Amino acid sequence: MNPKLIVALVIFAAAVLIFFLNSGDAEELPDSTPSIATPYKCAGCDNKVELSDDQYFAKREEVGGEPPFICSACSKQQLYRLYICSFCSTEFFGAEVPGGAAGCPKCNPPQEEYVAPSGEEKQKRRRVRSF
Repeated sequence: MNPKLIVALVIFAAAVLIFFLNSGDAEELPDSTPSIATPYKCAGCDNKVELSDDQYFAKREEVGGEPPFICSACSKQQLYRLYICSFCSTEFFGAEVPGGAAGCPKCNPPQEEYVAPSGEEKQKRRRVRSF
């Protein structure tokens, strides 16, 4: 017998065997997507809630758009996202909340406004001559 024919038959038999071994009922893979809850806090009553993805979209439908959502404790539309600083664990509202901060108020305190020195302070300064 021709050696090429023997090799072809062996490869064909292996392919048929692999097909039949894999053609059984396949098990459905479970949904392994992790569910992450996002913290929210009511600016009115300080009620803290963690919303999963499904709860977030339900709250969006309830108000017809973006936050603030309606708080389940006080029924006011003041439920905003709560940010937690990764360095000092300080909880704060973002800039979308009236009076909120753009960053952690403890790690990045707001800079004081620059106040120009008055006329007396300018005169008190010593003048240094340079040559």
